Amino acid sequence: MAAHYVDQKLPFVFSGVNKDPNIYRFVGSKNIAGVLEQEHFVESVNLLRQIVPGVKRIAAVFDGDAMWDPVIARMRERIAQVPEVEIVSWDRIQTFDEYQRKIAEYPNRADAIALIGIFNFKDAQGKNVPYQDVLRWTAENSSLPDFSFWIDRVHYGTLVAVTVSEIEQGLAAGRLARAILVEGKSPSSLPMQPTAKGHAVISLARANKLALKIKSGILLSAEVVEKFEWDK
Repeated sequence: MAAHYVDQKLPFVFSGVNKDPNIYRFVGSKNIAGVLEQEHFVESVNLLRQIVPGVKRIAAVFDGDAMWDPVIARMRERIAQVPEVEIVSWDRIQTFDEYQRKIAEYPNRADAIALIGIFNFKDAQGKNVPYQDVLRWTAENSSLPDFSFWIDRVHYGTLVAVTVSEIEQGLAAGRLARAILVEGKSPSSLPMQPTAKGHAVISLARANKLALKIKSGILLSAEVVEKFEWDK
């Protein structure tokens, strides 16, 4: 909606835009400010390594959708912030059969898996396999710890994620609105940036299946999912 009011008099504050704001002509607009939504990649890897310190080689999984291209670019840019860790493969996978083969191969060359793009794997009939089914199969068949960036993934079997915090996004947007309405600042003078603080989530069910012991301090600092979604 705000894209229809670019450079108008009425100020707008958006929250949670995950595409490049240039697409909407927000950058440079005199009346638009807001909070970007970007994945907490470094934080998710660090959380995983708190649980499994030996993780150094990560295999990253994506389906073929173009929506993952900017995510891949940000991950490539930020991996240098995680010392001693490298992405050993950036796999763009088309079918569920191919995914299953990759999962079986990863223990030979990786210590963990980044499960990012998993919405568009095709079955033998060319139909999409629901991502919940992909994650359940993974939890039941993969021997490697894994991470992602969204809380629903953890409920369906992914070991950990540091997700975007809706509370932090709302607070950030509120601060921008206050700066405009109370402090008299121009929207164009306020930086468009993502929130820094995420929300840590851990699947205790997956940790138990992988025979991982997690320190109480780590569990107390995160939201803990005790059961797989299909066991509730």
